[in-house]
Amino acid sequence: MIRLRLPRASQVGVALLLALGGSAFALDSLETKGEYVRKSFTVEDGLSSNNVDAIVQTGDGFLWVGTKVGLLRFDGRHFVPVSLSPQAPPLSVSALAVAPDGALWVGTRNGVARIAGGQTGGSGHVVSKLYHPGTGESDSIQCLHITRQGQLYVGTMTGFYRLDRDTFSVVIPDLWTSRIEEAALQRWS
Repeated sequence: MIRLRLPRASQVGVALLLALGGSAFALDSLETKGEYVRKSFTVEDGLSSNNVDAIVQTGDGFLWVGTKVGLLRFDGRHFVPVSLSPQAPPLSVSALAVAPDGALWVGTRNGVARIAGGQTGGSGHVVSKLYHPGTGESDSIQCLHITRQGQLYVGTMTGFYRLDRDTFSVVIPDLWTSRIEEAALQRWS
């Protein structure tokens, strides 16, 4: 049995991650079984798909879940489908990241959407700004990374990009980028 002691919203995120095949070690074997979340979420609980591609928690405590059939916000009890634009159909969400200013960045197969901080707790429809690194496969986002300085980097099937003043620039062309990591800070004496 997996036992974790976390705030309620974090428990939901951990439960979702564990339900998707992850594993963890027990933190405290002396706690009672009733104090831990043991719930798997499915479409019957409000998920739009049983396959989750991305998950992140914003500073306001909401859990955001990306699937091939859309974006969902989870408040600890209910999943709410979120449309990135009132007229747009649900987009396939492949990556999620939270910026230092609280903005939620949403990587889709049709570009990157930004939901401003403070707008993440509203209704199921959020007007956001959509950015495009390129066209075709270069607009199909594989991963997102926000640096310690708040700089957004995007990986696609055809390149590695950086967002500079609302415009993407190519960092490395023709490179299928599916994961971005930032090196640890190293101090020299």
